Amino acid sequence: EQGSWIVVNVSYDLPQSVSHSQSYRFPSGCLIQDMPNGYSKVTWVEHVETEEKEPVHDLYREMIHKGIAFGAERWVTTLQRMCERFASLLAPASSSRDLGGVVPSPEGKRSMMRLAQRMVSNYCLSVSRSNNSRSTFVSELNEVGVRVTAHKN
Repeated sequence: EQGSWIVVNVSYDLPQSVSHSQSYRFPSGCLIQDMPNGYSKVTWVEHVETEEKEPVHDLYREMIHKGIAFGAERWVTTLQRMCERFASLLAPASSSRDLGGVVPSPEGKRSMMRLAQRMVSNYCLSVSRSNNSRSTFVSELNEVGVRVTAHKN
């Protein structure tokens, strides 16, 4: 159909010998359709199957079972934040009064965006590591686990 695009991701399994859960990502992606009002309608489909070897911690169980942790609202919010960041980067320089005294040169904006992206990437990398030799596991009396990770850049 004209005015429609489909983006599909077909993944394959990689060995996860140290993972607490096995997950399989089936063909997933999005359908983007032009709308008469100039906007686009985006339908996002994630087809994932997981096999939990350990039960979900009580702290996160409600969020996961209600779909809050991995639901569409979360994806849309993340996409919206990214779009706002890029729009800010591309926007013409504002007056220093609009930004509380900060003078945003184009190079300054690019530098801040690169810093923000590195911070997000490092955070995601550190929380997704399953076997991190630089992590220390601390067990408390109430059986709540805390993993502390220190990185040198």
